[in-house]
Amino acid sequence: MEEAGYRARRLTQVSTYYTTKCVTDEIGHLYLGYDLNAASLPPDETEFFERAVLPFDDVLAMVDASEIRDTPKA
Repeated sequence: MEEAGYRARRLTQVSTYYTTKCVTDEIGHLYLGYDLNAASLPPDETEFFERAVLPFDDVLAMVDASEIRDTPKA
């Protein structure tokens, strides 16, 4: 809820992965949420979120065009 602003009634695990390849041994867990309801928790003091709801096909196109990236452009 904190990051997405939604609560899922059902979750399906998609993947488990290392978040970086050499800096840390942190493991991430990726889930697909279904039957979403708007809900939120306040972010931690050091977190700042910008949320947007977009059509899935638009998001894929934005990833392909490097408009959505996992790191800032250099």
